[in-house]
Amino acid sequence: MSNGYTLMPEDFEDHNFALNNSQLFDEFIDKCIRGYQELEAMRLVFGEETVDDGKFISRLYALKRNPYYKAHYEKRLAEIPLNELWNPRIAVQQLVQIARSSEKDSARINAIKELNVVTGITVIDEAGNTKMGRSLDDFYAQVEQKMGGELYADQQATKH
Repeated sequence: MSNGYTLMPEDFEDHNFALNNSQLFDEFIDKCIRGYQELEAMRLVFGEETVDDGKFISRLYALKRNPYYKAHYEKRLAEIPLNELWNPRIAVQQLVQIARSSEKDSARINAIKELNVVTGITVIDEAGNTKMGRSLDDFYAQVEQKMGGELYADQQATKH
């Protein structure tokens, strides 16, 4: 967004500014609804200079007071399908991200445990104990069933 002018907090509160930059405001709203942290959303949409000069909080609160933001945030939140906000693929991706990048060992371990359950590697029984889920034999049997028995068909034809 940088064009040599540093955006001031009062710019973000100006309704006309929002109307003239509606695409950016809509992108910021969408990122916030999708769970981005406000700092990250502001940095990605409006540029680094809006968060690194000590006026980030003032800009953020000014933006949130803007009538455009207020009207469009609620509207977009009501319109967005829940499966766009959260679905199994996003859940797994988020857990993988925590498992691979968290600095806290407890967060990594918990994410790994959840991933193991979600992907069927482990199951939790009625007593709350964790046990081995599908074996590789179970996995291949399921794949073969889905393929209609075609998985090993070419290997059986070449046996002598």
